[in-house]
Amino acid sequence: SDTLVSGYTYTALPVVTITANPLSIFTGESSIINWSTENTTACTASGAWSGAKAISGNETVTPGISGTYTLECTGVGGSGSGSVSVLVTPPTARKEPGILFRFDGFAYPDGKVFLYDNGAPFSQLVSDLAGRFATSFRLMSVEERHLFSVIAYDKEGNISPSKTFLTELYEKGGLIDVLIAPTITLHKRALGNTEKLRISGYATPGNKVQVEIDGKIAGTVPTTASGYYTLSAPLSALARGDHTARSLQMTALSRTSDYSLLKAFQIAEPFAVHADLNNDGKLTISDWSIFLSSWSSREEVKKKKIDFNNDGKITIFDLSVFLSSFKKR
Repeated sequence: SDTLVSGYTYTALPVVTITANPLSIFTGESSIINWSTENTTACTASGAWSGAKAISGNETVTPGISGTYTLECTGVGGSGSGSVSVLVTPPTARKEPGILFRFDGFAYPDGKVFLYDNGAPFSQLVSDLAGRFATSFRLMSVEERHLFSVIAYDKEGNISPSKTFLTELYEKGGLIDVLIAPTITLHKRALGNTEKLRISGYATPGNKVQVEIDGKIAGTVPTTASGYYTLSAPLSALARGDHTARSLQMTALSRTSDYSLLKAFQIAEPFAVHADLNNDGKLTISDWSIFLSSWSSREEVKKKKIDFNNDGKITIFDLSVFLSSFKKR
């Protein structure tokens, strides 16, 4: 669609969303490729499939080997593409003793996914550019005592909460289409209520992320192609004191993940906000150490950080403001 901004018309780029269900199959089994697009007029398939495709639809495939299904679409605003990989396990694996167990789902692009069994590291995976991960392994029997859990890291090293799976799911042949909770970071841990809190993290590309503050929805935002999301939430309605933020991701079919880790922040008096120099939501001896270091520094950037009265100089008045924050905390 076209958008008019300051007298100029901007045409939106095509957006392609493509998924496969299931992501991992045995040779001879089928997977359903689903896709939808925005701002497109024509689509062409490549990779493990080919030919012209409708701008939205689904197709059942029965591949003999693992492959990636790519869909490139064009529109007035340019072109866009999406892809999904299907893991195919060869028939020879069926003849081996035990039960083949599948584990696949969605996390974050270029992320790391760790699978644990009874609390011990079991398998490590790397998610692809679409956030997908898939593997298979063998269990000798479903009667074995297993307690699987998973933790994921985004490409910046932020961690998801641990997710543990019920043993009843194991008899279905694996843990399939797992949706990992988003990661979450706060740009500050102490703020004044006239500021906005920037909340960000990573989820699966093409999904939306719902952000909550104190259990109430603060907003819903889409992820970028890299899985990144960000929301700036006004804090004027919050009272001074401690508060929390968390997020979850939602697919196009309204399927939701678990919540992210819970992050705490504080609405504080302005002087206390500025005095929290290491941005950990507390006033401690660490902040005093940073203050002294900045006071003696010749770097203007460091000095500006402790100019609490904003007069362009670092004086005894700034020290007074800083010490007052400790007395009134």
